[in-house]
Amino acid sequence: MPDDLRAVIGIGMERVGIIAQTRDRQSAPGDIRRPAPEGVPSGLGALLTRTADGYRVDHVYRSEPELPSERGPLAQAEVNVREGDIITAVNGKPVNQARDIADLLLNQADRQVLLQIKRKAGMQLQHVPFRSA
Repeated sequence: MPDDLRAVIGIGMERVGIIAQTRDRQSAPGDIRRPAPEGVPSGLGALLTRTADGYRVDHVYRSEPELPSERGPLAQAEVNVREGDIITAVNGKPVNQARDIADLLLNQADRQVLLQIKRKAGMQLQHVPFRSA
């Protein structure tokens, strides 16, 4: 075998080794890089629709009456949020200034959330206790 060919093969083998070492330190082929989680998501236990004024409560999910611990935050007995109400702020932050209401509910499990509600009769503030899922 000519020396030039041996040199080319040697350089090629060297590059393959470097690529293999680099690949081992990075993600494997086919892996998808994911951003770090922004927080633990929480929900209100309701179907919401974004409107010009905020998020309209279209439906509050109900659980079995004999399982009160399974109720969603808006279905709790002490919470006075009804279907048709519009959520305009979460903890004092306007929902229309957020990308999504879910962003304002991050890391709210086991905490009380203050919702500003717009109802036909006027504005209300409603404290909503969140429980861990």
